[in-house]
Amino acid sequence: MTKKKLQGQVVLITGASSGLGFETALILAKHGAHILAAGRSVKKLELLSDSIEAISGSCTLIPVDLEKANSIENMAVNIYERWQKLDIMIHCASSTLPMMPVTQSLNKETNYHVSLNFIVSLRLIASFDNALKNSPKGQVIYVTDEQTKKFNSLYNATKRASEELFCSYKSESERLGVRVFIYKPMPMNSGIRLKLYPGEDKKNLNTTRMEAIKLTKKLLI
Repeated sequence: MTKKKLQGQVVLITGASSGLGFETALILAKHGAHILAAGRSVKKLELLSDSIEAISGSCTLIPVDLEKANSIENMAVNIYERWQKLDIMIHCASSTLPMMPVTQSLNKETNYHVSLNFIVSLRLIASFDNALKNSPKGQVIYVTDEQTKKFNSLYNATKRASEELFCSYKSESERLGVRVFIYKPMPMNSGIRLKLYPGEDKKNLNTTRMEAIKLTKKLLI
């Protein structure tokens, strides 16, 4: 039997319960990776598990709210204790902010969105750095995004701030073996896009599957 490209590799994907994360998980599982699928919806994660099982792949489901205190840190400890490494981390999770004027962006949900889109990135880097360095080919992909400037100030600001974190991590990790990539998908038919532009013609958008294929090429070459 021919060995699959990612056989024996452990891959953590945040936002794996839907959209780009879901499709990315399927592709990498098909190539032999064991998927650690992190997401909030148990029902959607179970659907992913069934889909991976159907292609003879393997996964571990991790129902988690990344924004909650210690959720990431505890997850990192558990993963390290079981596998002693993490080969690939793909951060797809993001908050779906509604469009609003910058003058209304400071509200009761602001801290949650800033935490999920920015602080979570910092916690992921800090929590999984050791496990990634324990892999001979540790790799990280951060999925960034940018929407129209008008009415998307908080979303764009938090995504750009996270991008800066991962860019710094990339520079700081060059001599230490962890490879870091920033991936910006083309506009795609996703849950975030639907919330931002509910009346948009979906014919002009890429599918999440198409974008997942492009993203995973970085890991399969």
